[in-house]
Amino acid sequence: MKKKTDRGQHRRLSKKIKRMKRLFTGFMLALVICVSGSAFLVSAHGITDSGDPHTYYKSIEIRKGDTLWEIAEQMKPSDCGSTAEYVQVLKDINNLESNDIQSGRHLIIAYDM
Repeated sequence: MKKKTDRGQHRRLSKKIKRMKRLFTGFMLALVICVSGSAFLVSAHGITDSGDPHTYYKSIEIRKGDTLWEIAEQMKPSDCGSTAEYVQVLKDINNLESNDIQSGRHLIIAYDM
């Protein structure tokens, strides 16, 4: 009778060990997947653009005596060719038909950092 009990205990222990091995294998597989995924995200995070400045927009209040040309000369982004081209950009952004601007009004300008 004792041999049957020993065999039953041995089978239960063997099943327990197999189940523990499967759990351990599953855990290790999940760990490898997580580490691999995070390594990809970290390496992708380090990728940057070519360092080109970004263009930002802001609204400025036009002061008495300001001209569109002067504002364009002062605020022209580095990637804009000439002041005349930037004056046209400002006109397009602000839906202006002419170079005339009035003090007290606001003008949206593009600039880079």
